[in-house]
Amino acid sequence: MLKGERRLRKKVISGIMLALLLISALLISLLLSSTVYAHDPGWYVPEESQHLSTLCTNDDKDIRDDTEFANWINSSIVPKGFNSMIFVFGQCFSGGFIKDVVKFGINRTLVAAMSASMFNESSWGSGASGGEDYYLQQFANAINAYDGSDPHTAYDMWTAHRTAWANDPIGPLGGYHDTDIDNDGDKDFEHPMFQSRVGNLTTPSGPRLGNASGATYWKALLWIGKTTYTVGSKTYYYERYWNDLNRIHKVLTQKYGFNDVNDIYIMFGNGTYKGSNTLTDGGKIDSSANEADMENAIKNWLAPKMNSSVQFFFWSSDHGNEGTRVLDRGGPPLGSYTFLLDYSFIHCMMIEPYNIPYVSLYTYNVILPNNRVYLNSYPLGTLTPTGAGIRGNDTFYFNDSLVPLYSDRDNVITFEWGQYPVPYEVSNVTIFTGGISTMTTPSPVGGIWIPVDKLSLLAPYITLVSTIILAVSASAAYIKYRKKQ
Repeated sequence: MLKGERRLRKKVISGIMLALLLISALLISLLLSSTVYAHDPGWYVPEESQHLSTLCTNDDKDIRDDTEFANWINSSIVPKGFNSMIFVFGQCFSGGFIKDVVKFGINRTLVAAMSASMFNESSWGSGASGGEDYYLQQFANAINAYDGSDPHTAYDMWTAHRTAWANDPIGPLGGYHDTDIDNDGDKDFEHPMFQSRVGNLTTPSGPRLGNASGATYWKALLWIGKTTYTVGSKTYYYERYWNDLNRIHKVLTQKYGFNDVNDIYIMFGNGTYKGSNTLTDGGKIDSSANEADMENAIKNWLAPKMNSSVQFFFWSSDHGNEGTRVLDRGGPPLGSYTFLLDYSFIHCMMIEPYNIPYVSLYTYNVILPNNRVYLNSYPLGTLTPTGAGIRGNDTFYFNDSLVPLYSDRDNVITFEWGQYPVPYEVSNVTIFTGGISTMTTPSPVGGIWIPVDKLSLLAPYITLVSTIILAVSASAAYIKYRKKQ
């Protein structure tokens, strides 16, 4: 073999080996990254297309994640500009809100969103006296590490989330994760979620909060929708939601420079807790938590204050509502439509004692009053006549102890076409669990406080770079060795 051919073959072999080493390094780093940022440790699981999440309200008019809440932010706040946005969702099914708000970082402005649970999970708290919701409590504890003056002592939102995730007793590292803590026969857990976005880049990141953020001004909306439940003739308050609110308000005002009057707008239940609108630290509830109150707060209180130097912080607790889309649009001649429900959907609906599940839909051209609707052969009611060429909507509430629902086979919703052959349409047919309060343990559970090492959050990236450097060094050494031969 000629000397030039041998040299060429050595170069080809060396190149192939280098490529294989680099590919191996990449695969190893991806494996390690998936271990750190997989679904279970609280990275991010996107909401499924047929799924809906809502914030429950005091007036039982749910605020949908995409068509209402995100639209109000997009139309009223985004055009004004903002320094950064932070969303902390603590209600059940709260992970469903993340995808609808992180998109506001498209103009290379940082938006971070986190939740206590995945889009199809209930969140957890303590039902005991003095109890709080676990993730929200640990999040507040994490950001409370700030000394109030040196921004370097304040956790950014990714670190705050990971610290809350690590200390959540029902979360992936918690001692009660995947245990039957409420003795209902099912394993209990929550998986806190996080996503942040700057332009087209989605990455573990997040701004700091308030006066530690670098923003000139900062404004906060704090939301707790359903605050009471009724047993017989008596009405009771959910104490843990009140405790959640008082903890986050205290941290915001004492550590991060938020002024209760000028910088914070609180929406809480019917506007009072046991007849008082005053928090334990002297802060005030600003309004009830009805659907119109949220829209008003965003459009008329927050929007006039927003510009590119203002940070917006949103925080929510209490009930969430999970919806499954049944049908986008239907009309004659087909009258029956099948759909699937997850076990978790039915389980949450059945174990919550105070929810009222329902089916909602939009109609068009309903002329006659005798068009009945059935769910698994159970009569829900009749469509409300709208008149020819007019759109309408109906909501059918039902008793989940009377209507059979299935997770192991098809469910069926049926429309009688009583006015056939005059056509009408139904659209956006969705079944909801009704308001689900955070699941509770009979007594507070917890453990030791685990401060998260910020360096450990970069482990996958450090591993990737280190492995590539090692591969390049090994390849260079091999090439030199071959040259000496």
